[in-house]
Amino acid sequence: MHDTRLRKLWAEFDTVAFKDDERIADFAMHISNLVVALRTLGDIVDKEKTIRKFLSVVPTKKRTPDEAEELLAKISKNHDDWSTPEPTPTPILKKRGMIELNDEDMREAKKSLMEKGIKSEDVKNLPPIEDLWLLDDFLTLVRKAGLTAYMEDERKQYYMLTKIFVESFKFNNKHFHPTVAFKIYGNPVTMKLKDFCAALDIAPVGTARKIEDNPKALLELYREITNDDCRTIQRGKIRNIQLPAIKYFAYYLATSILGRENTSNISSYHLAFLIAALTGETPYHLGALVARRLSNKGPIYGGIIASRILARLDLPLDPTDVEIPPVRLDIAAMKSHQFVTADSSMDNIVYRMLFADGDEREVLLPQIDLFSVHRQPWSRSKEEVDEQLKIQGFHQQHDSEDAEPSYDYTVTYPVASSSTYPEPGRSSSYYGDTTSWGPWE
Repeated sequence: MHDTRLRKLWAEFDTVAFKDDERIADFAMHISNLVVALRTLGDIVDKEKTIRKFLSVVPTKKRTPDEAEELLAKISKNHDDWSTPEPTPTPILKKRGMIELNDEDMREAKKSLMEKGIKSEDVKNLPPIEDLWLLDDFLTLVRKAGLTAYMEDERKQYYMLTKIFVESFKFNNKHFHPTVAFKIYGNPVTMKLKDFCAALDIAPVGTARKIEDNPKALLELYREITNDDCRTIQRGKIRNIQLPAIKYFAYYLATSILGRENTSNISSYHLAFLIAALTGETPYHLGALVARRLSNKGPIYGGIIASRILARLDLPLDPTDVEIPPVRLDIAAMKSHQFVTADSSMDNIVYRMLFADGDEREVLLPQIDLFSVHRQPWSRSKEEVDEQLKIQGFHQQHDSEDAEPSYDYTVTYPVASSSTYPEPGRSSSYYGDTTSWGPWE
């Protein structure tokens, strides 16, 4: 149906004719509607082709008045308003396919975005990562995963745009021509997967097939980054990741890249991105993973992605839409994720490092050598951590005239540890009181 509609639109565009009694403004609007309809279905008509069509069809005598010249100038600039000058006040043409938010929609949107399940995601400014001395390692992971352009392009997020986009999103993984389909306000759009990836600045490489349960390569990676946690991927937790930069990257993936997401459980999708981030290899099609996540049910993320798609299609933002305030992975969020101790501050950040047996170590950051992502394995044993902390404690005591007593870094949190499950299904969500959702595939 999509291809048939596309062929009909192109046939109409190629054979469009100017009627003797037709106004230039009406003809231009007809061409404009064809161009917008083609763009909605994924085919972009560049402005040069549009201008050539206009000049080749409209008779010369009809193009001589000043209004025709002004109209042509608007077309050459790809102007949104292709109407000719009218007496004041100038009518504003309604964008094709645009919906208007009524007063009830606006009241609901402003009342509580969280009640509607709309989640704002992380953006590129990620405090306090600079203060944790994790920035270089984090940016290394971002670069090797091919996400630098995505992260650097911070976008505002909007309530109705995000809600309609995510709730309507579908992924059709055809063998030769995979596509995504969604709505931008009132516009149904079908887009090739490679064009979807281009909008996100994610390279369209790797297999787009669905990941099998517990594939060997991903399971081995999970055990390496958690110091041999033997659980299946579906039961794993992001918090079990040992190196802080890798864990931070996983939380960033959880809301900013992977759309709808449980911010507590780890998954094959996380690990597929982590393979790329740690090794630079992309065996899995990362754009397809994003598309699969958006097409599944759950709390709604995807605001940045929706805004990028809107820009890619060159469609207008509804001026009455409500902006979603950005959420950042700050010190308070890190405490809720048990990333740092509850009494940590920007001047004294203590990392909570979890081991597979439930033991923890409280480690004062920064620890550049101990936690570097450039040194494998991508986890540390208890013995190595204890030895490092003892050495540091020795030097701190002997380098200070007011030496403090030796600190015991060995801590056990029997309730908070992610190695136990005191509340089945409970998620350490980005919002502390947010209802959790179940583990995802």
